[in-house]
Amino acid sequence: MEKERLCINCGKPLYGRPDKMFCCERCKTNWHNFRKGLIRRSRSSVLTLLENNHSILVCLMNSGCLSWPLRMVESLGFRRDYLTRLAAQNRGEMVCECFDIRYRVSKTKIWGLEKIGSPGGASYQINSPSRS
Repeated sequence: MEKERLCINCGKPLYGRPDKMFCCERCKTNWHNFRKGLIRRSRSSVLTLLENNHSILVCLMNSGCLSWPLRMVESLGFRRDYLTRLAAQNRGEMVCECFDIRYRVSKTKIWGLEKIGSPGGASYQINSPSRS
């Protein structure tokens, strides 16, 4: 006996073609609009986190310090797992980018913030890393 197929939006029985997924156009539209909304909200929340990280990095660059404890930066709301590019990984440190800011991060600190993609195509360093 064939299993009864149901509309994936409302659960009503389906009749007709074996690959049919919706009972009517309204259910089809509602389903796709719901899915698009989930994707849009997810994308928006990721972008909000990236913008927050960027604004924190800008404040750090303007502070004049050369390095910051990672816990302190995270207490400001920085989320180290949200970045736009992982440029390199070497000996326990990562070179990351968040939009137009490049920075280095280890398990304990963030340092070496620099603005990338400046006018003229060259990148310039805001704060040089302190090697201790």
